Amino acid sequence: MNIVLEPGASALLDALHRADFAAYAVGGCVRDSLLGLAPHDWDLCTAARPGQVMELFGEDRCIPTGLQHGTVTVSPKRADKGDTVTITVKPDSGYQLDKMTVKDKNNSAVKLKKVNDNEYTFTMPVGKVSVDATFVQKDAADDSNAAEAGKTIKLQIGSRIVNVDNEAVIYDAAPVIRNDRTLVPIRIITEALGGKVDWNGATKEVTLSINDKEIKMTIGKTLEKYGVAPVIIDGRTFVPVRFVADELGANVAWDDATKTVTITKIEK
Repeated sequence: MNIVLEPGASALLDALHRADFAAYAVGGCVRDSLLGLAPHDWDLCTAARPGQVMELFGEDRCIPTGLQHGTVTVSPKRADKGDTVTITVKPDSGYQLDKMTVKDKNNSAVKLKKVNDNEYTFTMPVGKVSVDATFVQKDAADDSNAAEAGKTIKLQIGSRIVNVDNEAVIYDAAPVIRNDRTLVPIRIITEALGGKVDWNGATKEVTLSINDKEIKMTIGKTLEKYGVAPVIIDGRTFVPVRFVADELGANVAWDDATKTVTITKIEK
């Protein structure tokens, strides 16, 4: 029996195949098609990793939710109002669940009941739900709990996607590594942490106002404590990531495997 793909799903599969990635339609859409029913949605499985998918289709067309470091399984796949649904999480080695949310069709939170560290249940509301989970390194999670964590910002080398408290934002500049130093765009970090950035084009001076203090620096002038000068890349001011930790009152964690910087504000 031939399955007629929805045009959007067909276009996605064709693009993945042209890029030499294995990709298939899976799950309920296949079952419904075999039963002669019209699928409500289409689930695709591919050998392409999340970063490769985003590179192929463009960051502006992808929404990164729970991309890395674990899997989430929901049972049953289809449920009616009032049914109990079980969510099983399986973190990758060295990681643990950081946050999980379930939202109904109106984007309202659905109450979760914790069965154990890797299993949760909820009562199915009317309509569809969305499940989102994020995972963190165990050491990073311990450090976060030890400090009084506030805002959390995640940036990945080479990516313009910035996650602020698990909300993805497309920024116009990406973190870079230069001369073995990780440089990050200071404006979006400062503003996400509740600060303010002022720019004086005449003097090329940047002023940061945060945590009741003012920090001034000049483009091209070495920050003595860090041995490197702030630079302008793609029209944005970049500073060493250690500057963020020392001057903006934040914890900074580095994941070498994913080239990701996690910045967590320390509440006083």
